[in-house]
Amino acid sequence: MDLDLANKVVVITGASGGIGLTIARQFLEEGCMVALLARDFARLERATSKLGRDFDPTNIVSISVDCAIEKELNEAILTVTKTWSKIDIAIANIGDGKSEQIAIPSIESFKNAFETNFQTAVNLARATQNELRKTQGNLLFISSIAGLEVIGAPTDYSIAKSALITLSKQLAHKLAPEIRVNSIAPGNIYFAGGRWEELIESNGESVKEMIRDSVPLQRFGTPEEVANAAVFLCSPRAAFITGACLTIDGGQTVSSH
Repeated sequence: MDLDLANKVVVITGASGGIGLTIARQFLEEGCMVALLARDFARLERATSKLGRDFDPTNIVSISVDCAIEKELNEAILTVTKTWSKIDIAIANIGDGKSEQIAIPSIESFKNAFETNFQTAVNLARATQNELRKTQGNLLFISSIAGLEVIGAPTDYSIAKSALITLSKQLAHKLAPEIRVNSIAPGNIYFAGGRWEELIESNGESVKEMIRDSVPLQRFGTPEEVANAAVFLCSPRAAFITGACLTIDGGQTVSSH
């Protein structure tokens, strides 16, 4: 299926690895120009170099930026618009579930969770909204099934991801009809260098048992499966979809639907 995405300009935060980098690759395969934003300069350079071997390097821009700092992000977005004159799609993919392993984390832990998992997305929406209005564009937030249902994830992380889903629904209403806004709630997604790789190395049998017991499809998801959904939701083929939260979890949260 032709998704009619050629020559679209895409901005992706948290794009130096995992789901974000895979989303970037999928958009490049569709003929888009892609700006990869991430905080870790060295990791971002490696990711960009890898993509540059497979795609036209002139279609790739990488910017090292702390997306929690609004001024830095605004400057990064200005760089994108100076390079390609527009923005069609903005994807907020920053997330981190590390937290205090107690029922009620400290306020400091809540602040950190919201800064990483929520504030960065708000900053991206604010920084790109005017450009997206001009192009009748798309905002996409990568949340988590932890924001939908109690699955044993840290309290502060889960609440921040829930807030992100609510944000997408609010903005879908308030930015319509110029901008479509959706979210994706991935489940257990495995990729090299990710949290699940660490957990399998330290406690492999327990992780495998958890997946068998809690995921009807009895496996991890892949970054490609999330990226496929992201590309579709941001394409003209999904033109009547806004305010949706697409769950990609192998059926783990089926009871919530």
